[in-house]
Order: sequence, then C-alpha cells, then structure tokens
Amino acid sequence: MVLYEVFSHSIKKRYKTSIFTKATIVQLISIVLTYLSPFLIAYFTGGFWIKEKSFTESPDIKFQYRYIAILEGDSGMFVSSSFESVNQIYQNEYRSSVRTINELDTDEDGFPDLLEFSIFISGIPINTITNVKLLLLFNSTISVISSLKLESIAYLQSFNSRKYTEVSFDGELAFVQKKKLKEQVTYNGYSYQMLNETNIDLEELNLDKIIRDYSSREFSTRLVTDYVSWKNSLAEGFKINAYIRYVPFKFDYIPAFWQQFKWGWIQYISILIPFLFVFRTIKVFIFENQLVPTICVSTSQKIKSS
Repeated sequence: MVLYEVFSHSIKKRYKTSIFTKATIVQLISIVLTYLSPFLIAYFTGGFWIKEKSFTESPDIKFQYRYIAILEGDSGMFVSSSFESVNQIYQNEYRSSVRTINELDTDEDGFPDLLEFSIFISGIPINTITNVKLLLLFNSTISVISSLKLESIAYLQSFNSRKYTEVSFDGELAFVQKKKLKEQVTYNGYSYQMLNETNIDLEELNLDKIIRDYSSREFSTRLVTDYVSWKNSLAEGFKINAYIRYVPFKFDYIPAFWQQFKWGWIQYISILIPFLFVFRTIKVFIFENQLVPTICVSTSQKIKSS
C-alpha cells in the first residue's frame, strides 16, 4: 500500500534541570549575550542615540525695503539710505537716489526666491568711486522643525583701485548657526530691529560694528557673493545692482526624544535578530549533544498504519 504525507509538525524537546547547574549558567549567559550584545554594538559603533540631524527648509524671506548705501572715493564719502535719520546725520554726504526693487518667485512655489535690487545714486562725480558698501535688511522665517524668526542682513562690500560708475553683485543668502536648534521649540528674540529708525547716532551707523554685532548672534544670515562686476557708463552718478537668491536653509538640530527612541529601537532590533538566530543554534547544539547535563523530554506523534 502506498503511503503519502498528509500532515507534519516538529518534535518539541524540553530540557529540564535544577536551578544551580551548568545548564542554568549556560542559559543565563546566552540570554545576557543575546540581548546585551546588540545594545553594546550599536552604542560603540557611532552611538545608540542620534545626537544631531540636518534638515533643509525653504525659508519665508521678505525684503524690508530698508537699506544703507555708502560710496567712498576720491571725492569723499556719499550716503543714501531708506532711513531718514541716517540721511539727516549725513546731510552733507547724502545723495538722492532712484530705486528699482523686485522680489520674484521663479520656481512658483508661493515664496519669493530672488531679489533684484537696483539703486542709482545721483550727484556723484564720474569715475571717482573705489569702494562700495551696501546693507540690505530682510525678515526670515523657518517653521518645519523649529519656529525661528530673525531679522536677516545681506552685506555687500567691494573695493576696486580703478574708478568706475557701476557695480553689480550676484549672491545667495545663506543661514549661519552657532548652536544647534532643538526640535519643536520656538525661538524668540532674533527678530528685533538692529537699527532703530527713529533714533540712529553715529556710533550705531558704524557698519563694521553692525556686522560684527550681528555676526555674534547664535542665528544669522550671510551673503555668499559669487560674482562682482565693475563697469563704466557715461552718466554722472553711481549705480549698484544686487541680485540675491533666497536658497534653502540647511541647519543642524537636536531631535526630540521620540525620534531618537525610534531610531535607537530600529538599530537594536536589526542587530538583535541575527543574535537570536546564532545563540539559538548554539544552545540547540549544546543541549542536543548533552554538553551540559539535562533531562530531555520530547513529544512525538506515532504514525499509525493499517
């Protein structure tokens, strides 16, 4: 009569012993090594917890339409700004200007990403300017990982020993941080105005001091200038062109507890799985070959035939 298999199952073996035996010690060592080793491996190979992460966010940047332009050359210093108090302080050096300002959304994501700033300062003797300083003020906001609002500065300066009547800048507004952000934390105190429009004195108008104080902030922006071009024109006066791109801010932050826990748990489980397989194989070999004394009890089902 031909037999065929209709069902099968594994034979389960139980190994029994008293408390204070070699078999008990083997089992305890196996448990400790199985569950502790993955933790130690994860901890000593780069750390069990994520101490910091990086994130890139497209900030909401808006130009404040506030600026200070200073020109220096053979004929002295000339000033033009959006601050009435600055123009009054430097009334002898003040020159009127015509401005063209456009904020463009080139990628059509609903946020401006390019500033085209052009200012023509009249009353400047032709071919006399050798040094240009331009300070532009912005409001920047990030909100995905942490909430941070800050007054941003774009500072442009260029010197040329030859005398021209026009200069063009092309650069990117980049984020600078001196400490890590914390996830899901709101940061206040970085959006206050660095220049009091109604009360500016000569000390406050020192651009070197303004930039130095601003750069000492924990969070700030910096203009990375890629291109500067000087050229001449026939018109009397001086023209400054600035093309500033609002690029995504890349910043470092400290993850919240649950994000760290999630990553730590994934590391632990991924290392634990092979350890479970290895130590189970070792224990099967030890107990099946009775390398330590135990009492083996097995359950099996006899095949009945007729």
